[in-house]
Amino acid sequence: KTEEQAYEVKAFPGFITDFFEATNDTLTYRIRTKATSDYGTLSLKLENVDMYPVIVQLVSEKFTVVKESVLTSENSQVYFDFINPAKYFLRVVFDTNKNGTWDPGNFLAREAPERIVYYPTILEVKSNWSLNETFILFQNDPDPLKTEDDPEE
Repeated sequence: KTEEQAYEVKAFPGFITDFFEATNDTLTYRIRTKATSDYGTLSLKLENVDMYPVIVQLVSEKFTVVKESVLTSENSQVYFDFINPAKYFLRVVFDTNKNGTWDPGNFLAREAPERIVYYPTILEVKSNWSLNETFILFQNDPDPLKTEDDPEE
């Protein structure tokens, strides 16, 4: 596989069978790979991480996860490559139960969701660009479960 390489994918008769037992005729698709310069990269350094593991996610403007990396130790450098040019959000999930995914909590069991912290600005990735960012996590980030005015006090 090389940059800007053209491929032709063929599915011959009977290769695909649908729900109604119908089969396909010959299908031909032409695919072309992009050049490396059509993508961007992101290098991220996390500072003041107080607990591990953490999940670092690059999410689109529609909040779908595009890239993800799990940090399990003091290595706080994350590198995402081959990112399509667009605007992205960056978030850090504190994986308290160490299962590798964000857990929404359980109201009936009185379990809080795992904490998520978003990078304060939107990242714009452009073609043939490399972004170098530092995300400083503060020890006193507000806890979403605690409020300034507790009505029960």
